[in-house]
Amino acid sequence: MVAPTDDEDQASRIAAFVRGLRVIRPECTYFAAALIGSDTGWNLAFDTCFAGFPEGGGPDDGVELREPVPVYPDRMARLWEDAGQGWMVVNERAQLIWLFRFGGNALIAEEVAREHLAEFIQPIEMVPNGAVGLKRFDPDAREFRRRRPRPRQKARILQRDGHRCQVCHKQPSNDEDDRLELHHIRPFSMGGPTIDENLLTVCKECHEGFDPHYQPGLFWLPDGHASRALEQHSTDAHNQRVEAYRRLAARAFEALADSAGTTAE
Repeated sequence: MVAPTDDEDQASRIAAFVRGLRVIRPECTYFAAALIGSDTGWNLAFDTCFAGFPEGGGPDDGVELREPVPVYPDRMARLWEDAGQGWMVVNERAQLIWLFRFGGNALIAEEVAREHLAEFIQPIEMVPNGAVGLKRFDPDAREFRRRRPRPRQKARILQRDGHRCQVCHKQPSNDEDDRLELHHIRPFSMGGPTIDENLLTVCKECHEGFDPHYQPGLFWLPDGHASRALEQHSTDAHNQRVEAYRRLAARAFEALADSAGTTAE
């Protein structure tokens, strides 16, 4: 019998490691997460559930606490596969390193998350991000402190909405009542941030006629925020964000390798 060469032995260990990235252990509890990137950085986002309100807060403030929720791992994996998205399992630290190198969807064992990702699984304050999704609440961020949109942001929203009221479809004229304004769909007083997803172009007459002021149905206008949000959550958008993360990670690993080489010299 011929003993395996070093290369064959290494290839065998790599193959075993890769197979392990799909092993769901029946005794483990798993969180579902996605590690993705963009032009502004990266984000490790867990599937979460409602965990109460911040101290002194309540439902009228629009801010709630969210924390990771255990999932049925087999069902979660099937959902990702049906959506045409990749996934991996993290049962140990070495697999976690692999996740941070390549990104994407992951089933992360709860004990691994609590040992190595404690800062990501603590209850965090979040607000609804339009019709779909949530946004981390930062009381010091401009979108939560400033009610009035910046001029550049206002111009962007008006252009996005075709310079017409999204409710009655009137375009501006010399009539003062036809003047276009920007409306916070979720009111600023209820934690609605001054972000593109929460702003809508309306005429003065429609704006003054909202009763009650909060009209969540406005998120679901044809070609409105809900449609744009669903497009952003499509498989193509997800895969693009995974690729963006991989580019960020590759640069970070290259910089780390260069730094290690410089130190060794």
